[in-house]
Amino acid sequence: MKYLVVAIILACLVSCSPFGFNPAGYEKMDKNLYTAWDKTSSHKYIAEGKYSQYWKSPKQFEADGGGDCEDFTGYLMYQLGEGEAVIVTCQDDGKESCHCIIRYRGQYLEPQRLGEYLPIESLGWKIYEVYSWDAYMAKITDFGTRRIPG
Repeated sequence: MKYLVVAIILACLVSCSPFGFNPAGYEKMDKNLYTAWDKTSSHKYIAEGKYSQYWKSPKQFEADGGGDCEDFTGYLMYQLGEGEAVIVTCQDDGKESCHCIIRYRGQYLEPQRLGEYLPIESLGWKIYEVYSWDAYMAKITDFGTRRIPG
């Protein structure tokens, strides 16, 4: 019986949306592009160590007043809500660094700068990873449970 209960709980957690189990209080957002992008780009860039890539939750991003590229991207994705946006990590040919941006309705957006669209093909960038809204929100919020440290 104990194993059945555990199996049912695990099945529910796996099949839920990223915010199905949500003690941190995330809401489903659905802002228009300009409003979400304006709010996101108003935060400051905060660099992490060269080999440190901690992906902040939206609540951590807000509490810190910003973050680096994957944090801006995750925050904008959260503001836009489910839909046509996906996260793309790109790698510049010949460099070891990656950069996170959003593909939204067929265009690539730079979340840190309001109104900046990126022609990634002409920049020589290659797509490294693509995350759907559900996958990215699950990653940055630990399925809605990640709280602000402290």
